Amino acid sequence: EKAEDFTQFVRMAKKKTRSHRQSLSKKYLVQKKVKAHRKKLNKSSKKTTHTRRKLKKDPGIPNLFPLKQQLLKQILRNKRKAIDEKEETQKRRKKARMKKLRAAAESLTVPSGQSDAATRDENPLAISGKSGGKKWYYRELSKVIADADVILFVLDCRDPIGCRCPQIEKSIIQQHSTRTNGPKKIILVLNKVDLVPASVVAEWMKLFRREYPTVLFKASTQDQRRNLKISRSFSKAPTDVQLSSSRGCVGGDVLLQLLKNYSRTLDIKQAITVGVIGYPNVGKSSIINSLKRSKATETSASPGHTKFVQEVRLDKYLTLLDS
Repeated sequence: EKAEDFTQFVRMAKKKTRSHRQSLSKKYLVQKKVKAHRKKLNKSSKKTTHTRRKLKKDPGIPNLFPLKQQLLKQILRNKRKAIDEKEETQKRRKKARMKKLRAAAESLTVPSGQSDAATRDENPLAISGKSGGKKWYYRELSKVIADADVILFVLDCRDPIGCRCPQIEKSIIQQHSTRTNGPKKIILVLNKVDLVPASVVAEWMKLFRREYPTVLFKASTQDQRRNLKISRSFSKAPTDVQLSSSRGCVGGDVLLQLLKNYSRTLDIKQAITVGVIGYPNVGKSSIINSLKRSKATETSASPGHTKFVQEVRLDKYLTLLDS
């Protein structure tokens, strides 16, 4: 009886401690069947959904069509008509922009009640017209002249007399002649020399060098943002071939050397600020970009694009002010 009780106890203990683990072969078989079942469901769901049919390629006009040539000519005429309409709309938009620019330029002119003689007699830096734009430009110009030690007066070589303003030069000398560092230096920069014959450029250079130091300059016409080229300047009067051959800046090395000479006093270098002034579209920002050898300031064909004073640092001794 005791033996029977012991065997019964062992059976009950085995029944309680039975493991629920399954063998790996059975586990992998279940996973395989589940994967196959899901694959079957996905396949059936794809069959029920409506798939987009791919558009067939246009075979074109058959060669046997009797009016093929006339139809091709009609298609070509329609394309040309669409191109012409697009060009006309671009021209209309361009005319509208030009009208806006002319209106803005007219708003900056001298008021009708004020005569030209009275305008010439007054100090040009103190003129304040009725329009806000004119006051703004004169205020920015006076800031540049007050902060600068050297003034670069940029002139367009095609009409340097028309781009020059003797009243501003006179006011700069009169107002800033009593400075502790000495009077402000003025340098005339004849820009765009590549658009004028070399003989005319040489005559302008002789004329202006009687009054102020004059530098011939051609801004860089390269398209990259950095590493703009500075070509070697000509020793004497330039030739037409020298001016038209290089796409890099011409005259930049001479101008930089002149500014560095101004920064030296008693064999001691000191930091100077150079203000760049001139009429709109004479190339002030292009000159700064050429000296910096990168597109540091924005340029535009429309006048008055630079509205704020921009400071461009060439090195620790030279700082340029764009106006």
